Amino acid sequence: IPATLYAIINMLYQIAYRNLDSVMFNFLNQTKLFWCSVFLWIFLKKPQSVEQMIALVMLTVAAVMLTMGQYSSDEGKTNSVLWGIIPVLSGSILSGIATTVSQKVLQNDNKNSYLYTIELGAWGIFTLICFGLGEMEVIREKGLFTGWTVMTLLPVVVNAVGGILV
Repeated sequence: IPATLYAIINMLYQIAYRNLDSVMFNFLNQTKLFWCSVFLWIFLKKPQSVEQMIALVMLTVAAVMLTMGQYSSDEGKTNSVLWGIIPVLSGSILSGIATTVSQKVLQNDNKNSYLYTIELGAWGIFTLICFGLGEMEVIREKGLFTGWTVMTLLPVVVNAVGGILV
């Protein structure tokens, strides 16, 4: 379940990023931490300590202050509610659920973390291939990596290496 959720989250974020300016996207993306704490409390009965609640509030306030202080709209992007705000918030909520499920599997079920990481990767690839089947005509016409540059590849590689190391 978490691998499929993570694949869906990535697709939702791609939709949202195309329809939100970067400041709004990053601000809304920060709600992942909030949703994670909510779902840990609901599903695993792990309440947050006073210090953790204060830290969540401080993180939210800091994100709001940074967003207000550095706001500059990206050219050509409007903050669409349907195609921007809803996908990024949905992705953040799903991220909280996926994180909670992962924590339950790793801590409560004593699953090997290396095996779990391999399973996540395999199921994530499978899920993305299934979603990609709907785009096969475009891939055949233009190729899989049309429009990619070194600057496009850099965040993908950094994200992948970060996922492996963490």
